[in-house]
Amino acid sequence: MMSMFALIMALGLIVDDAIVVGENVYSGVERGELPRLAAVNGTRRVLMPVIAAVMTTWLAFMPMLFIPGVMGKFIQVFPIVVMLALAFSLIECVLILPPHLAHSLRARRRHHEHAGQPTRWAEAVRARIDGAVRWFIDVPFMRTYRLATRYRYMTLALALSVLALTVSAQQAGFIPFIAFPKDIDSDMIRNRVTLQTGTSFERTKDVARQVTDAVKRINEQVKGEDGKPIIRHVYSLLGQHGRQSGRGSKGSHLCQVIVELSPTECRGRSFTSEQIVQMWRKNTGPIHDAVSYKFGSFRGGPGGAAFEIRLMGPSTDFLREPAKHLGDRLGEFTGVSDISDDAVPGNMEMKIVRLKPGAENLGITLDMLSAQLRDAFYGNESVKIQRGRDEIKVMVRYPTSQRRSLGDVENMRVRTAAGDEIPFGVVADVVMERGYTTLRRVGRDSVVTVSADIDEKTANAKKILDKLSEENGFFAELEEEYPGLKIGKLGQSQQTAETFDVLLIWFPIAMMAIYTILAAMFRSYIQPIIIMIAIPFGLVGAIAGHWVLGFDVTLLSVFGMVALAGIVVNDSLVLIDRINRGVRAGGGVFASVAEGARTRFRPILLTTITTVAGITPLLFEKSFQAQFLKPMAVSLAFGLMFATVLTLLVVPSLYLIGNDLRRVFRWQRTGVWPSPEDVVKRDEPMEE
Repeated sequence: MMSMFALIMALGLIVDDAIVVGENVYSGVERGELPRLAAVNGTRRVLMPVIAAVMTTWLAFMPMLFIPGVMGKFIQVFPIVVMLALAFSLIECVLILPPHLAHSLRARRRHHEHAGQPTRWAEAVRARIDGAVRWFIDVPFMRTYRLATRYRYMTLALALSVLALTVSAQQAGFIPFIAFPKDIDSDMIRNRVTLQTGTSFERTKDVARQVTDAVKRINEQVKGEDGKPIIRHVYSLLGQHGRQSGRGSKGSHLCQVIVELSPTECRGRSFTSEQIVQMWRKNTGPIHDAVSYKFGSFRGGPGGAAFEIRLMGPSTDFLREPAKHLGDRLGEFTGVSDISDDAVPGNMEMKIVRLKPGAENLGITLDMLSAQLRDAFYGNESVKIQRGRDEIKVMVRYPTSQRRSLGDVENMRVRTAAGDEIPFGVVADVVMERGYTTLRRVGRDSVVTVSADIDEKTANAKKILDKLSEENGFFAELEEEYPGLKIGKLGQSQQTAETFDVLLIWFPIAMMAIYTILAAMFRSYIQPIIIMIAIPFGLVGAIAGHWVLGFDVTLLSVFGMVALAGIVVNDSLVLIDRINRGVRAGGGVFASVAEGARTRFRPILLTTITTVAGITPLLFEKSFQAQFLKPMAVSLAFGLMFATVLTLLVVPSLYLIGNDLRRVFRWQRTGVWPSPEDVVKRDEPMEE
């Protein structure tokens, strides 16, 4: 899935450098150069900007290679595919494309001289379109450009205000962050039932039949928009909750029912998977002897439970009360449901509480007593016999007739240090208690995990976790009340924290590497900052796009924003390079900036259109797999569109503001107010 999405996105990216090269070659032909000479000169003029653009895109995608855990395995294929596609596209546009352009433009010129009437009509249409584009550049765009650069400080202030407003709106919760969205319309739903430990398979089978009949009745109640049944297939699994549960629990008291729905495009948007789950829950009714039963859908992606907290302590019994308190506190939040912990009661167990007085005088310890119990009922390996290739262990233990009941334990004879045998009941106090189905440990600590589901329409897992984690908040009170208790994050919150920890390290490194490449290319410390100013404004467009389309910001959205950082600088890079060449050739600063914006409008617009066009089909896809990736596509498409507008208006304004600042510094040193051209370098001839 991620490979396919990466290829879809690469479709728009791999033509960007080819567009820049092709447009520059075509401009040379329009100025009267021979096609072959225009291909060579045009490619040479933009060679360094194109290489730098590909390298900056590589660097922006690189942090995603270091994402740890399940999320890292899920997302790593994305940057690998895109980086390889860009590498081959760079080779193509530098070595293969120019000869093809020279040949096609030369053939087109010969064909035009002997063209018939249909070809002349096509040329006339093309000329009209080209004229319309030129008019749009020379009139509406240049008017807007002159207004933005004339009031460049107001332009910058307006852009910064939009940036601050967008960031504030996101932080205030108007555009919430949800690691893995729950409201994705899935094609698979399920129900998991946990009965009392020791429940017979027959009873578990009856419960599974009750749940299965309930979901089948949905087909009698409603139909999809295509008139066909909504429920396609129903599967029952007895004895375990499947691998998806992540805990590997097995037993006759467990069952799971998995339901395959008709695709979203067939059943229509009027019957979402969440609505079908609610109908299923209502049809099922109560299961009185169930410890828990949960309904839900397959969300896709590597996310765990929406809310999952790990409690660690000296024993599972010690953790039961903190787990109960945490569950009660979670129940107070609106939108929190299916609260449970994995300390599930098991069968009755015989536990040795302590040794009776006098047992130690006989040389009996708990270790000795437990070892003799194990030897008596499980067995002690006395010898190994080799029979052919097989090795047979000979176990010595009580006969079967003396290992069938609890009374046999009480009648067991315990050997003292002196070799005497006394009854088990004489040396130990025993109680009968219910144990746990599974005991989990991390290091030397016992572990109990508390999980809950979150209704994203009324609650937010991150806000709930932040509320509980406040200084002097609930977690602090819980640790104070139960000394020795440790609290950790799991599920989506853990994956989110791990992801952001890695991005906070590698994203700044990638930005510094991008700055270094740009500084080496332009031989300036200021111009790379002007180019990279498009990055935060690209993030503004990405966040605004989520708000416009009604999407929450997810972890995939963040990955899209990280990738966007390398894409949005490409247009600014090409623009600044064109302005610098104009200034160094002797042109005026204001004239060179205006000419750069005018001549680079077409390639900048085309690269944006091709990239967005490559991503747009995913935004209209209705399949379940596409829903998970849509936030990433929104980040890239809207961020690039917004950054393009800023590249054409704000970047020239920033270039002129930088020139103003250099003039101020020169005036402070010399006392003479310099012209804009006095503070720029003119050491490179212009090749046009």
